[in-house]
Amino acid sequence: MWAVAFLTIKTGLRNAATIAFVVIGCAAVLVAPIFEIDLFGAQNRLSAEVVPSTMVVTGLLLAAALAHATIARERTSGGAAIIFSRPVRREAYVLGKFFGIEAVLLGAVLMIALAGIASMAIWGLAIELSLMAGLALSLGEAAVLGAAAVFFASFGSLPMIAAGLGAFFILGHLAAPVSAALGSVSFAFSAVVPRFDAFVPAGGGLQPCFAAYGLLAVAVIAGVMFFIAASALIYHFREFP
Repeated sequence: MWAVAFLTIKTGLRNAATIAFVVIGCAAVLVAPIFEIDLFGAQNRLSAEVVPSTMVVTGLLLAAALAHATIARERTSGGAAIIFSRPVRREAYVLGKFFGIEAVLLGAVLMIALAGIASMAIWGLAIELSLMAGLALSLGEAAVLGAAAVFFASFGSLPMIAAGLGAFFILGHLAAPVSAALGSVSFAFSAVVPRFDAFVPAGGGLQPCFAAYGLLAVAVIAGVMFFIAASALIYHFREFP
């Protein structure tokens, strides 16, 4: 986060970076105790995943909107804006390419990691699914969202920023309801047909098995995120060589 802040300030978006990180920091300090968020574990998975990422998205949208306003002012005033001079804007394009590449790499790593975790769980290896899934989702979603925000902001197009962040946000949060739904179904099956427990390792009913399939679904979602980032990156290189 500090690296993103430094690079963002380096490109001239001082106001956007400052406001965004102040908002995120204050919101995290105020909201975390209310929702009893365990920032380093998974005591309350729903709050620990949804609330911080929602605050991050809010701050990033604010930063993207300010970046768009600055770029638009620079274009309409014939280069009179102080914050975004022409060389700095060019640097922002280069930075957009860097974060676009990072988004592609993170999407690929997240996809492979989640698929591996799910495969190990399905085949019966002893792992803590909730902790690993929560950690992977939190790190992967925050990193990809941050990369996507700077990446789409480098275009200077507010609709593209909103569409890109919206796609990453929606895809990232499809994981929680999928996992919860599969977990509920697994409890119902284990209650009605207890003999299924013989086919599930570690004596955990069907919960580990269904949670693993939920992680496989998340891996598919991460794959979609990877292809979205890759497509956007190709377009970015084509538009700004």
